[in-house]
Amino acid sequence: MIRQQNRTWSDAPVVIDAANVAASEQIPGCGKFCWDRVDAVRRAWKDEVDADARFILVMDTGPSNQLGPTCKRNYRRESDAGDVIEVEFGDPEILRKAEQNDAAVITADFYKDARREHPWIDGNRSQFFTWEVRGGTIHIVSRDMLVPSDFSKTRAEEQAELKGLGADVKKPAVERALRQ
Repeated sequence: MIRQQNRTWSDAPVVIDAANVAASEQIPGCGKFCWDRVDAVRRAWKDEVDADARFILVMDTGPSNQLGPTCKRNYRRESDAGDVIEVEFGDPEILRKAEQNDAAVITADFYKDARREHPWIDGNRSQFFTWEVRGGTIHIVSRDMLVPSDFSKTRAEEQAELKGLGADVKKPAVERALRQ
């Protein structure tokens, strides 16, 4: 069982960055965003860490709208039951829930743009987890959140601000426009 400073993670809920998991290309799925991937990661946590885990699922609105018909049905069922928090941009809610509940977070994100507001993330080696697929099986692994440079934090903050305005700086056309 993975432990946080001499305690099991069954003491707190597990916050899942559901959009991040649903988009994972490592996990087989039915499309670009697949709710089955979230289910698979939850099962892996229950199998490897805590069979009685409680989850807080946070999903961005954009990806939830791109789920396929079957996944959308399953997602809506859980959402209607109150098991999913759907917000326009999930990162602030994920970090707020993690901080409030001293919860584990399952994500592939490093949240560099949120480090100034949430300094507890810097160097955190016990609270963040991700997944690996080995031999067709999903495994939960600890993440070292490292301590990024101030430059990398500033750049991530700028990228997040622009993304919030609808400009994804990772797209070549947007990057070219910003350079000019």
